[in-house]
Amino acid sequence: CIGAKTYQLLRSLTSPDLPSTKSYDELKVVLNKHLSLQPLEIAERFRFHKRNQREGESIQDYTVKIKRLSEHCKFVLHLDQSLRDKLVCDLRDTAIQKRLLQEADPTFQIAYDKAVALEMASRDATELHGNASSAQLGQEVKSIHAMARKPQPKGKFSACQSCRKTNHSRENSYFREAECKACHKKGHIQSVCRSKATQPKVLFKAKPKKVHQLEEGTDFFSIDLQMHQSAVTTNKIWVHPLIDNVLIRMELDTGSGLSLITIRDFKAISGNRHL
Repeated sequence: CIGAKTYQLLRSLTSPDLPSTKSYDELKVVLNKHLSLQPLEIAERFRFHKRNQREGESIQDYTVKIKRLSEHCKFVLHLDQSLRDKLVCDLRDTAIQKRLLQEADPTFQIAYDKAVALEMASRDATELHGNASSAQLGQEVKSIHAMARKPQPKGKFSACQSCRKTNHSRENSYFREAECKACHKKGHIQSVCRSKATQPKVLFKAKPKKVHQLEEGTDFFSIDLQMHQSAVTTNKIWVHPLIDNVLIRMELDTGSGLSLITIRDFKAISGNRHL
């Protein structure tokens, strides 16, 4: 018993005769011939040889694909050799390919097993190397932090009163007989002079610069920037810019978006001028 669709197909295949005029064996031959069309061997082999391993495709997945494509190629006695050659020739990983080429006439199964093992070993080595690199980087960062926290070794001598260095005693200091440019006394240099303890030390002095006019009617001020460090130990850094010939004490803060002064300093700079 066949369905309406199959009967309609038989009508078309036996036309102009009716299916009822044919024997069962004749109808079976007609249907089998129509429904069992074999793919062209040359076309199937073309698809087989054109199929290369794609980027990111594992050797296992690639092997499944070429085995499926070989089903209608009619390799028969040469199927194992054809699959082996296809696998070796079209691998993307040249390192694995070179290892397989060193084998003396391996079977497809031997080449496949070796290729899969090498691929897995390469993948594992890459993952382990990546983890090791991360761990090594973390250890290097810890070492850097530890070195930063490690106190610096002190000299064998206490600070020399002539120059403040710790690699010699005062008796052997090169500046023991030097004359101080600040107090004009012998025995020390200007940078360690105690007579200047209440005065700020000038670290550097910038060249005088003109500030740009901020708005119409604003006066120009000549600014001479000087940075000072108080003799008293402090975490703050103070600068003493000379603004319009008035020395102003200001805290240096590189993270601040504004520079602020007190109203007293503002009046000292501007006087009675209207800004």
